[in-house]
Amino acid sequence: MSDRTPSITLRGAWKGRPGEPERTFHGTVTDSAHPQVAAGHACRVTFEHSGQRVTGAGDHGTYVLHLTGRQDETVRLVLTRFTSQASASTHLHDEALDDDWYAVPARP
Repeated sequence: MSDRTPSITLRGAWKGRPGEPERTFHGTVTDSAHPQVAAGHACRVTFEHSGQRVTGAGDHGTYVLHLTGRQDETVRLVLTRFTSQASASTHLHDEALDDDWYAVPARP
């Protein structure tokens, strides 16, 4: 077994304004090296947090990938990283437009 964490590529966009609790990323899996996630799945990503003031950078919250599979079985993966392809450039990026996003799930 490899020590490399399998990455997932999603194509989609954020719905809602930054900072709003109901803001959600909606998209489709376009590529996946993760055994529970297949290309073609519809997905959403949420940002979950306690809503309380925190001091540590790691305590702000987590991104969570949600997929619905066969027989409405829901896969829920906590992500250690969720970044857009455009974030590598210096240009301004509109997150409400479809783009490729890279998700790295936390190790189980």
